[in-house]
Amino acid sequence: DAANTIYHLYDRLCVINDREREGYANVYSSPSDLLRTKREIYDQLADELHKVPQYNRE
Repeated sequence: DAANTIYHLYDRLCVINDREREGYANVYSSPSDLLRTKREIYDQLADELHKVPQYNRE
């Protein structure tokens, strides 16, 4: 279900952003790894949003 997937991806992104803000992010990953992970999450979010009719503009 797209909505559930979107929720989990967004939650994961929030966790990463919170870790970055608190300064813990570099303990878990290098900055380039975090950026790559965030980019992958954004790509997955875009794919999932296209599955939701009101967001699909194609």
